[in-house]
Amino acid sequence: MLLRSLLFLLLLSCSLSAQVDTWQAIADQPIGGRQLAVAFYVDGRGYSGLGTDSLGNYYNDFWAYDPSSDSWTQVADFSGSARKSAVAFALSGKGYVVSGQDTSGLLNDCWSYDPTSNTWSAEQSLGQFSTSSSVGRADATAIETDSLAFILCGYDGGSSWLKQNWQINPRRDTIWTLKRNLANVTESTLFGRRWGAGFSIDNKVYYGCGFSFSQDYRQDVWSYNYLIDAWTQVADFSGGGRSNLCGFSLYDKGYFVGGTNGTTQSDMWRYDPNLNNWTAVASFGGGPVSNAVVFTDDRKAYMGLGRDSAGSSHPRWFVYTPDSTVGVPDVLDHVQLTAYPQPASEWVTLSGSYQRTPSSRLELLDQQGRIVLSTAILQWPMLVRTESLPAGMYFYRILDGNTKRGAGKLVVAR
Repeated sequence: MLLRSLLFLLLLSCSLSAQVDTWQAIADQPIGGRQLAVAFYVDGRGYSGLGTDSLGNYYNDFWAYDPSSDSWTQVADFSGSARKSAVAFALSGKGYVVSGQDTSGLLNDCWSYDPTSNTWSAEQSLGQFSTSSSVGRADATAIETDSLAFILCGYDGGSSWLKQNWQINPRRDTIWTLKRNLANVTESTLFGRRWGAGFSIDNKVYYGCGFSFSQDYRQDVWSYNYLIDAWTQVADFSGGGRSNLCGFSLYDKGYFVGGTNGTTQSDMWRYDPNLNNWTAVASFGGGPVSNAVVFTDDRKAYMGLGRDSAGSSHPRWFVYTPDSTVGVPDVLDHVQLTAYPQPASEWVTLSGSYQRTPSSRLELLDQQGRIVLSTAILQWPMLVRTESLPAGMYFYRILDGNTKRGAGKLVVAR
């Protein structure tokens, strides 16, 4: 039995290494080449639209991608003007598009898309009804969290560029609030930049890189805690200074990929907030690219469009499968957890230094990130039946409400 279990673990390890930290081509978006577009993810589908082509034409079309069928379907055209260099994000089941540049100049309008009715609605323009004014902008960065989104930096037509940090909360009467500037700098401090990238992990927003007002490529990265409205500098991006890159997060890790430092790049780096360091991972599957877009479905990242090293726009898309075991540590928030026996067959016992609460919950995920079990924790230690699960590697996490208290890995063998 021991020999069979060891052989199973070896084969499983080989299988996982062939599947994770890889990019795979998916269906091209059925448009001509496009760059400086936008993308977001809502209720099982990714959405991509707007942007410009290699000839400088602006577009207002929008398309939905279904991962289950690897297919694109055109949806309602964007109700605002055709534009490039806008930002997009998703909150509360809707997609949002803000700002950008059209043939008349810089914009600060905001629109929401409802996938249920396939309609666009005008929302409060950026900064409208706020005590602080806002101007039109392009080349900003949008970063979404569970319930909020933030619009950072960008180009406003001036020489010093923007360092502003606007928060949007669609549940409030006045949805826009100006928060503390990037790096906590004052309005008089020259710190503006455009074409940066970012991601969010837990209660923090991360923003970095970009092209500064002083015409240099930045590699500094900053963490913003929106609960206390404060920025902290973290480890510089290990890929060097660059702009026009993409950022996303999966399994409690952040990623920066592609971009340009004068030469178009394809490398990708993973940020670990616990270790405060960057690690090189699989380069983008489509080769060097800048001005691309990306969306995630909580377990994979989908990245496409953009400008290649020859200066041409393209319609290609790729999907990235991360090494999810990297994002599920055995010890989290100082809670020691143990799963025994390993490998498991019919059952496994979870134990450790965890204090159960009335809102305690266990979630078990497969290696694709799908939740295969979600149940209240009625007693601790906890016995979990595994006889109905297919053989393979799983990840468990303990939550108090929406707060993750611990996580680990579990192998089921037959």
